[in-house]
Amino acid sequence: MQYQYGGSPRGYDAYCQYRREQGSPIRGASPGRTHYQPTYSSPVYSSSPSHNSSPYRRDQGSPLRTPPSHESSPYRSQRMHPSLSTYNVTSPPQLQTSYNGIYSSPSSNGSRRTLSEHRLLGHSLSQPCRSVEILVNYKRLSGIQIQHLDLLNGEHKKPEMLRINPAGQVPALIMAGQSPPLTESLAILKFLDAERNTGLVPTDPKEAARCDEYCGYHLSGVRQISTGTFVKFIFGKTDELEASKEGLNKILKSLDDRLKKFPYIAGYQMTIGDFLVVPEVDQLLYMPGDLLSSSKFPNLVAYIYRMHQIPAFKKSFEGGRAFLQSIGKI
Repeated sequence: MQYQYGGSPRGYDAYCQYRREQGSPIRGASPGRTHYQPTYSSPVYSSSPSHNSSPYRRDQGSPLRTPPSHESSPYRSQRMHPSLSTYNVTSPPQLQTSYNGIYSSPSSNGSRRTLSEHRLLGHSLSQPCRSVEILVNYKRLSGIQIQHLDLLNGEHKKPEMLRINPAGQVPALIMAGQSPPLTESLAILKFLDAERNTGLVPTDPKEAARCDEYCGYHLSGVRQISTGTFVKFIFGKTDELEASKEGLNKILKSLDDRLKKFPYIAGYQMTIGDFLVVPEVDQLLYMPGDLLSSSKFPNLVAYIYRMHQIPAFKKSFEGGRAFLQSIGKI
């Protein structure tokens, strides 16, 4: 005969009486317990002597519960699946690829670049590269080595560069240590601002949102100045330039309207948005024709020339002009 109780205190008392008559240990009992209390099969180890004390467990004919040693098994590996018992959860997996050996040529002063320095790979005519270089020079950030690649001869498509950015594009920031490189200009600008506290990402929620708003518009719209106009000029597709002017004028008009409201592209203070837009727009000054007309876009033209009064912006613009002259484009 087996006796089962239904979970009530009265049923538990009857169950205990039955177990005593059978001479069997009472399951779920403990010294001092006078009524039913639900028990659980959780492997939690209590410090209470009523459950874990050796005399009580021996009287009940049950194996002793011994808390696991936290020194020998900090994660209770004895209860893990055998295939997981060797997994070391205390140590994160180490990166197997080091990027420090790539493009580690001597710096301008003849010394080798150290592993504590960032290395910025770019080109003097690339608008995203110019954005990052302007920030580095404007804030005079130390510990960042700038190296230009020969894009015309395909250096950005070589295997060592594809290890850094499989898309074969610049800029690329090889960070100190073994961190994977950053390969987007906006991400690099935000990283440098956070790391060096440049103050070019607003802390005020409204100003920060306005900055993010422009950065999003820049990537989705303003970048068409390069992809739709300037690239055609570089590769001599003059017959396609006329077709792209309508779209170009719409973008320039939208920028001009923004600068009618604010002194900077994203509000009342200089932000990373200004470092994105200036090299994108001022490249039109390299091209023949009056694409950046002061009569059509007075606020935008005045803004560009005002930003060129800052040495870092002017140096970047003159560097792009010098490269175009070297290849006979202007």
